[in-house]
Amino acid sequence: MRSIVKNSARLDQIMLGGIPAKEGWLSWVPDWRLPYGRHHVRYLRSRQASGDLPAKIRFFGKETHGNLLSCRGYQVDTVDGVAAGHSPPCHFTQSKNASNRYSNRISEALQQTLLMDHPGATGKLLLEVPWTLTCDTDTSPANFCSSQEWLELSQSRYFQKFHEFRRHNEDFCIGGQSFRSFFPQSGSKSVDISITLRCLRLALLSLDQRALITTRTGYLGLAPTAVRPGDVVAILLGCKCPMVLRQYSDNLYHVIGECYIHGLMDGEILSQVSGGNILEREVVLC
Repeated sequence: MRSIVKNSARLDQIMLGGIPAKEGWLSWVPDWRLPYGRHHVRYLRSRQASGDLPAKIRFFGKETHGNLLSCRGYQVDTVDGVAAGHSPPCHFTQSKNASNRYSNRISEALQQTLLMDHPGATGKLLLEVPWTLTCDTDTSPANFCSSQEWLELSQSRYFQKFHEFRRHNEDFCIGGQSFRSFFPQSGSKSVDISITLRCLRLALLSLDQRALITTRTGYLGLAPTAVRPGDVVAILLGCKCPMVLRQYSDNLYHVIGECYIHGLMDGEILSQVSGGNILEREVVLC
């Protein structure tokens, strides 16, 4: 791994690392013996969170055989709220802030975050999937009052899994609004079944092994399920995606994994740097 980092002058490979299961394993070093289950997000390799800035790296640490990786980058934010997944245990950590980075485009930001801004997703179909498809409290198919398309949609495995995720997080706060409030409460519009099902499938793929997060200053993102409130969101020079880091001691950090942060995937951080709003700093990974 040291050889790869040195010769490529890039940090992209650390996106495959994370808190190791084996004691003593470095968090920035992937264990290539383990299967990697997120090949479906390979399109994220085209993103450039740190722009075209080269990595600034060095290895040091006499006591650790030179295994400390020093790099430069920007500490963008801290994780504030963490939503529940769609499988047990199902509990979320509520955001402490109602910050919103997206103003009146927060619905669009939520949709694109849930899809990791997948290039194959179009429109706002995901947020048009209604919360309730029945006329009354009777949930039997005979009492569905919406169109035949919504009935068919509600019986799909993709809808059921996505709605399970929604139910677990209906009170999760996003920019001062509940997660449930972003969706219509009944299915009044007609729907294209195939396109909507594709949208639901892409959302479930994006949510696989990932948790919806909010940050202290109002960003939305998807991060590894190991994420916790207080973890740092950083953009490291020479790395395509933002990273979630956890402070170990002083300036030492463990890699939790790559994340999608809406509005920070294509070098937008550089405008904050040029404006003097954020400063480059050293981060040491262990």
